[in-house]
Amino acid sequence: MELLDKVWAPALKAAINDRDQIQQMVKRQGGKFMFESSDWWMYTELPSQIMEHWATEPEVLKTYALHYQTGEPIPDQLIEKMEKSSIFNQGFTSVEFLSACYLDMAYHMQKDTVPVDIARFEKDLLTKIGLIPEIEPRYHSWYFTHITGGYDAGYHTAHAQPRLP
Repeated sequence: MELLDKVWAPALKAAINDRDQIQQMVKRQGGKFMFESSDWWMYTELPSQIMEHWATEPEVLKTYALHYQTGEPIPDQLIEKMEKSSIFNQGFTSVEFLSACYLDMAYHMQKDTVPVDIARFEKDLLTKIGLIPEIEPRYHSWYFTHITGGYDAGYHTAHAQPRLP
């Protein structure tokens, strides 16, 4: 519980700040709705962002990654190994992820309402962007709920940004 308290207070403050900034952006664009902190996105995305971006920062890691017998924080050498292993195969992973971005955006850029052969559409697009056969897309269209499940077309693109240096 102590770790949660340490992480939650600054994370909540940051989330409220983000909410306020988004509200200002909505207002500047003429939007009439209020972005509420009770919106589901805040509560589902925040833990995800903490785990993806903050939990493995050395100063955070040292607060909870303690030796089970001595209580000593994780050694710097082990943190360095973890950091190095986290970028192993990153090119493959980035291309796999970005192919989903391209596919998502391609669906949402369709102007025609004619039925599409989904398998052909996907294959043609991935060939067009030069995806090599060794890298299969993370999400195939037939189980890709981002197309119709409520996410905007830019979902993957927005989530790719924090991954880029």
